[in-house]
Amino acid sequence: MPARLQDKVIIVVGAGQSGSGGIIGNGRAAALLFAREGARCFLIDKEADSLEATADLIRDEGGEATTYVADSSDIDQAAGAVAACTACFGAVNALHNNVGIGWGDGNAEDVDPGAWDQFFRVNVNGALWMSRACIPELRKAGGGAITFVSSIAGIRYAGDRMPRLGYATTKAALHGMVHHLAGQYGPDRIRTNAILPGYIDTPMTQQDDVARREREALIPLRRQGTGWDVGWAGVFLASDEASFVNGHLLVVDGGMTIQFRPD
Repeated sequence: MPARLQDKVIIVVGAGQSGSGGIIGNGRAAALLFAREGARCFLIDKEADSLEATADLIRDEGGEATTYVADSSDIDQAAGAVAACTACFGAVNALHNNVGIGWGDGNAEDVDPGAWDQFFRVNVNGALWMSRACIPELRKAGGGAITFVSSIAGIRYAGDRMPRLGYATTKAALHGMVHHLAGQYGPDRIRTNAILPGYIDTPMTQQDDVARREREALIPLRRQGTGWDVGWAGVFLASDEASFVNGHLLVVDGGMTIQFRPD
């Protein structure tokens, strides 16, 4: 039985990760799973060492991975990365965009204007520039998949304990981009979707035991998700199994957003 992504060329943006502690992040997990399912992976990140570490993990398992250091929020670097991918592999079959920041966020009365602009530059502009560069290549390939890793913060208020206006607003903007791209490029057989993780245990969200228990108590499954949970959703959306899935916001949150919690 062939692998689910056999010989597909997949660009993974944000394939490295910050921190470790034995925990794997969303981008690295997705890249590993894509490779295990037969994809030829073109990995992009700003951090060269972390990026190469992901590639080494793939190669150690017998997979195929090429790395490219770039800042996807820069339109020229994004275009250069896609050009390098096509020069290396001859095509692009899917884009998995896993870039996002939330540091220095606040609420409407205190969010720093510079931080606000940076949220949009990284979280929204980067997704657009990568998509813009990939769409012609996906069209040449007869179609393909664009997947953004978003967040449930884009569809739910996170509460006063966590003022994240900039992060939430930019994630909601991604959802608008998903719907627009899905409608405009669907006739080219280019599917655009987003994954909306809830509380995920990654190197970026390290917690002490008390915070971990508090987060787990908010989730019906009574556990946080992992990078693997998000990665498997990415495998599905990039695969032919999702050939009729377009313009969808796939929530991966253990049931967190189905609850009514007036407290």
